Amino acid sequence: MNYLSGPVETYSLDNISKLTFKSVVTGVDNLSLTGAGVMKVYPNPVSNVVYIQNAPETDFTVSIYRMNGVLVLTTKLSSGTKSIDVSYLSSGLYLLNVNSRTFKFVKL
Repeated sequence: MNYLSGPVETYSLDNISKLTFKSVVTGVDNLSLTGAGVMKVYPNPVSNVVYIQNAPETDFTVSIYRMNGVLVLTTKLSSGTKSIDVSYLSSGLYLLNVNSRTFKFVKL
């Protein structure tokens, strides 16, 4: 079975006694997560205000959830707004969603 360039064969797990791989990927070369276009949420942990670096240039929606899935904030921000007041949130771990990108942050 060759996933990249050859035919794909399907087998029942009952018929397989040994499985080997010809090559194994052990790392990724040239992976950059710090480029100019990478969206970031900071500081983390946060006390009062969370900032969004490289936020969308157009208006966008931000949603904040508790870890149990409860929605605590949904707001539309304009392209010039890059900060959110979270001072009213109780201490804990939260998820911040911006245009289907999700970030974790800790509220002190």
